[in-house]
Amino acid sequence: LVPLLNRAIHLTIENFDIEHIDSDLYTVIEIDLIRMYGLWKLYTGKKEEALRIFTQLDEIIQTGYIYAEDISGAHSALLVSLAKCYRWLQDNEAALSTSERGLAICVEAQNYRTIPWLLYQKASALYWLGRKDEALGVFDEGIIVAKNYKEYEMMEFLQQRKSDALSGNF
Repeated sequence: LVPLLNRAIHLTIENFDIEHIDSDLYTVIEIDLIRMYGLWKLYTGKKEEALRIFTQLDEIIQTGYIYAEDISGAHSALLVSLAKCYRWLQDNEAALSTSERGLAICVEAQNYRTIPWLLYQKASALYWLGRKDEALGVFDEGIIVAKNYKEYEMMEFLQQRKSDALSGNF
């Protein structure tokens, strides 16, 4: 996977270096490719490296130092990944605020694709912060949103995770 990601990124950014991602101008596709690279780091146990990639990319997006195009979808997907990374690092306060920031971006841009995933990250953070009743309410919101957008697999996933939370097996 990593060689493929590197080749894909190098097609558009000739001198790309994952250690210095703050030195280039990015398109939506490049943001998604770099996010995938960060996810690979996260899933292979390199949580701190993933966090660095996600936070640097988020900072770049927030400064506006990107190509002038709608990046709300890529940004909200990045915030899902960042919230997940915070959760895996057991920083649930940061996961909660990141998912809430992502939800605000989705609503502002009227981009609803990542809302169920952001709601899942928010519910998980709330659960681990000991705010189980709020978490269950957020699971319900996610289930409704997923159902409304005909995301049935996500709806089933959220229903299962809610069930796990209710049974204490989350």
